Amino acid sequence: MTRPCPACGYDLQGLPPGRLCPECGGGAPTPGAAVATGPRGDFVAWAQPHERRAWEIGLLLAAGCLVVAMVARLAYFLLAAPGPTPDLVTGYVSVGAVTSVVWVLAVWLVTPSSLDRKWAWMPGVRWLARLLAFGWLVGYMSLTARFVLPAGTLAGPGTPGVPDWWMFADFAGRFFGGLSAMSVAFILHMIALDADLPRAAWRANAVVWLLWFPTLLAQAFPDRVAWFTLIPLALVLLAWSWLLVLFALAAYELHRHVKWWSRHQDASIGRVERVQAKRRAMEAEVARQVRPVPTSAADVALDTPEPGAPK
Repeated sequence: MTRPCPACGYDLQGLPPGRLCPECGGGAPTPGAAVATGPRGDFVAWAQPHERRAWEIGLLLAAGCLVVAMVARLAYFLLAAPGPTPDLVTGYVSVGAVTSVVWVLAVWLVTPSSLDRKWAWMPGVRWLARLLAFGWLVGYMSLTARFVLPAGTLAGPGTPGVPDWWMFADFAGRFFGGLSAMSVAFILHMIALDADLPRAAWRANAVVWLLWFPTLLAQAFPDRVAWFTLIPLALVLLAWSWLLVLFALAAYELHRHVKWWSRHQDASIGRVERVQAKRRAMEAEVARQVRPVPTSAADVALDTPEPGAPK
């Protein structure tokens, strides 16, 4: 019976459960572990190198998108309070569109199919997060159609030439984008728990439980708010921004953890290769120094006693 390493295929039979692979430094699956829960221990530890690289990039992109979205939303709220201008709306929509495209890429990078080996329920959550990630992109496209396209004017709800369903698509897109962020936060929460990162785990968990509230309230305010709604909207945006900061910090902490594991594995592989090269060099040196055993006929004749000689 063999127990191959999930990373390099080295036979781990005979090693204690959970012991790191001596060949590549990856995590060893526990014998008898349930298929539904997958191998125990840090999931990042026994993931493939290309998967860790994709996570490292995706987590950094996700953290950057959250920070940019938060800053852009707060800046637009402050600058557009006296009255939005066409240039301000165009800049806000452009930044949001680029950020939403990068967000879709980040979500697909941090939700690989290898997560299904760890948790049996992961496929549904993973594909839900991937599909909902397009919500922000749809919302900003609808926002472009509502405000920018009609002859460069600031078209609000009910403006002639702008269908009301553009407004509905805008609100729905932003709302489903928030649900996408909650789904990704739940996945990061489970990975952080598995990696024993308590701070990243509770930050992502706070996003899962609280982000829906400011996201839903933000859709209830009209585009052109009255003076008496500025303070409630500001409080909602501050709560939303605080949760995005927690989300970005959790993603960045996981990014650092994945980066550390990648360096650790590279160092382990390099150490194993150096040990193997040194062993081969020593074996070759010993083989050159060992004298050959005499096998010629003359050597055999010298060792053979003459007939009649005393034994």
